[in-house]
Amino acid sequence: MLFILGLIALINSCADYLKQSVKQDIRLQVFVESKAQSADVVDLSRRIGALEWVDSVSITYKDNAALALERDLGEDLLTLLSENPLFHVVEVRLKESASNSNSIKRIQNTISSYKFVNEVVYSEEFVNRLNKNIQYVSYFLTLIGVLLVFISLNLITSTVRLSLIENSEDVKTMYLVGATRRYISKPFLKKALWEGLLAGGLSFIWLFFTRLSLNAVFPFITPALNLKFFLITGMLLGVLSVCMTLWVTFSSVYRFLSRKTG
Repeated sequence: MLFILGLIALINSCADYLKQSVKQDIRLQVFVESKAQSADVVDLSRRIGALEWVDSVSITYKDNAALALERDLGEDLLTLLSENPLFHVVEVRLKESASNSNSIKRIQNTISSYKFVNEVVYSEEFVNRLNKNIQYVSYFLTLIGVLLVFISLNLITSTVRLSLIENSEDVKTMYLVGATRRYISKPFLKKALWEGLLAGGLSFIWLFFTRLSLNAVFPFITPALNLKFFLITGMLLGVLSVCMTLWVTFSSVYRFLSRKTG
């Protein structure tokens, strides 16, 4: 259970990293009217670059676009036309803080109002689909994590109860000779502590080798699985393991003793 919870944390980290990477690379394509002169395009790019949401701006003039088209097609089709019908293009890279759908819409409307701007486009459908899919995956993984914790608590409770039933005669004898509940529960709590530490340690080792495998197969997600995040995840799993075993053991022992002495 701890290993799967750790794996869920790693998957969530990779999903968040992918989401942030896409956000950092969202670009708007600003198509500038053909009649605009080079000076007009430069002035427009400066106005766009001055906006607080914009990270960087680059210009592709229509003459350069025509040369690129000629290279791709292998022939100069523009010689058949009286003038170059292509647009100047200003590519706008947004800051990460302005990469949600509402902010992009506002930026799109602002830039569209500028002179010589013919159209402002971006991959809206892709961004929205990516955000929704990552959100659904996070909800699904969280649900799995909650179910695993619930199942594990029940399994630990059942195991402790079986152990108490197996040692019920010894427990009853200790209680009859004057042993306190705290004294009787000490061996069970000590065992629970070691089992919690062992489970946390094993899950950490398994996650460590899983991290190495993921970094080897998918090197582009290495920043999402950095050592600091991994150590924090492993430490949280260890704390969760110890707390769960101690708490369930403590409550089960005291309920058992209450029924025996009630």
